[in-house]
Amino acid sequence: MKIIWTFLISCLLSSQLLADCMANGMYVFPQTECISTNSWIVLQGYAGSQKTITSLQNESKIYLKADDHLVRMQVREIHVGMFNLTQAILVPEENLIIGKTYYLKLEHHLENNTAWRIKRNASTYEREDAKWKVEPTNKALPPKFITKPSYADKSCQFYGCGPAIYAYFNMDVKNSASVLVFTQLEDLATGETHSYYLNIKENENLGVGHGMCSGSFNFKQKGKYKVRFKLYDYSGISSKEWSDWIEFRSPFERT
Repeated sequence: MKIIWTFLISCLLSSQLLADCMANGMYVFPQTECISTNSWIVLQGYAGSQKTITSLQNESKIYLKADDHLVRMQVREIHVGMFNLTQAILVPEENLIIGKTYYLKLEHHLENNTAWRIKRNASTYEREDAKWKVEPTNKALPPKFITKPSYADKSCQFYGCGPAIYAYFNMDVKNSASVLVFTQLEDLATGETHSYYLNIKENENLGVGHGMCSGSFNFKQKGKYKVRFKLYDYSGISSKEWSDWIEFRSPFERT
């Protein structure tokens, strides 16, 4: 009987996880209270919401809206992740007005609330408006690595819907919460490359890979890869130079 109950509980948990994986989702960065007058906005679509991201290149429009100021956002880049994620880098067509609060709005929802997923703690997202107050643009120096990135570790955990698989890299960057890491991964066997902007979590290594349901990068069961990084802040100021390439084996491999 104990074995039967264990099996049933496992099935229920797997079903719940599968249901979570099938959901759509739109995620917005930066997840701060303030932005600058020319700030990038990163919009990420999960699963079925990926089509909303790609539509921004053609038929759909997206805006930042204050009470009396409407600014269209242009699509600077779109990157298709390797597992259920697509992101757009958006920039305003004109400078935002200092002191005003802007809401991110899709074209057909300018007068209504648009529920985005905003991260409010280390592990959960809340559905709410994406809004920011505009503060003066700081003439900051380009972001840079304090020390060179290096390979740190790997992990492979199997769950109900599949594995969470990551290669981790030491990423020593000043003011990491305001920095995007443009990451380029190459399969050494095929020469195929994929690129994606990643966020750094403070005091944590940068994970390159994917969770159980989605992620920016994926790996074969066996093989060698190399990765490199370039830093950007949310005003588009870049470190200009890439880091050195770092070679590593697929995190699926045990050794």
